[in-house]
Amino acid sequence: MRFFKPLYKNQNGQKKRTIRFYLDFVDHASRRRRMPAFESQTKTEILSKKIKELIFFVYQSEPLDGLLLRWFFSQPQRIQRKLENWGLLPKQESFDDISLVKNVADYQTSLRAGGKSETHIQGTVNRIRAIINFCGWKTIKDIEAFGVDRYLQNLRTANRSATTINHYQAALRAFCGWLKRYGRMQNNPVDFMNKLKTHPAQRGILTAEQFRTLIEKTVDNKQEFYEIRRKKLKFQLSGPSRATLYLVAGLTGFRRGELLSMRWSDVILNENNPAILLDGSRTKNHRNAVQPIPNGLCRMLFCWKQTLNPGSDEPLFHNFTEHGRPSEWIREDLKAANLPTKDYEGRKIDFHSLRGSYITFLANSQTPVRVTQELARHSNPALTMNVYAKVLPEIQKQAVRSLPDINPLLLY
Repeated sequence: MRFFKPLYKNQNGQKKRTIRFYLDFVDHASRRRRMPAFESQTKTEILSKKIKELIFFVYQSEPLDGLLLRWFFSQPQRIQRKLENWGLLPKQESFDDISLVKNVADYQTSLRAGGKSETHIQGTVNRIRAIINFCGWKTIKDIEAFGVDRYLQNLRTANRSATTINHYQAALRAFCGWLKRYGRMQNNPVDFMNKLKTHPAQRGILTAEQFRTLIEKTVDNKQEFYEIRRKKLKFQLSGPSRATLYLVAGLTGFRRGELLSMRWSDVILNENNPAILLDGSRTKNHRNAVQPIPNGLCRMLFCWKQTLNPGSDEPLFHNFTEHGRPSEWIREDLKAANLPTKDYEGRKIDFHSLRGSYITFLANSQTPVRVTQELARHSNPALTMNVYAKVLPEIQKQAVRSLPDINPLLLY
């Protein structure tokens, strides 16, 4: 493999060097090839290295690396056509005849290789397949925006929320984007489609008194919740287990997915610095979390650990699985404790409300904003204070009582 600028004669018979560098190499079939590359020597060097990799894959009859294929399909058409004609690159038109079933399966493999969770992968693939089956598409060339519009209209007719409809649209758009990046599709036919405007409902929060009552009543609640799925599996969580789950969520601010990943080895139960540690692979912001916990929660977890005697790698919440529906549990437990399922401003209370309550407790306790933001594990204090933190009614009343007192008879 060499690159150079060949000589040529111009109209005046003078010898000149070409503007572009040329590549000279032997391909997988032992044929000598020459092709124009770039004016830039650096870009030409990169192209020569990529072609070497390409020749190796083709010579070994191995499947082409997805990243390498994506790189070549991002290059100028003149380079792609040359390599296609020489049998080094698959012709993009050949993907048109591959069934969408095979393409969706490849996309699923790509998502898995990218580290996406199985729940995310299955939800995304199911939405894509639902649209494909409704529209009757068989191959890539069948994909068109009008069919997507008809499917989304069906969802609207079925009173599906704007958020749900956007999830379906986003899944197909991402799939088509993947087809384009990997050279299987020339253009993304649904890329221009706009999302529906959504107005997410504000989550409610619990007051400190309501939170304590919820924990106390749930401990005594004998009801066990069962979640039946397609495989007819049952998942149960007793009253004390649910109370512990609510308590940890409400006094640490950890999210549902983070709570699911917790192991007993993550819990540090010493009196000086009790904390729960999670590495970045298990947190939403992908940063290591060292979350301090109050001494009361530390003592409770210590007693619970003594009772259960679990192994260090066992889950903190043994029967809490990804199939569990904690928002349904907390709603039923609120009713059982004679507590409202909406807060003082009419906002619905669900499991994520425990995180909002945690941040609200901190914000209403004169904790500095920076400290509240750090404990909430937010990158932006505006998110902490404007979205999550709420002003509790009793704090408003205390603030009003601090105003100057005026004699009401002064005006008479």
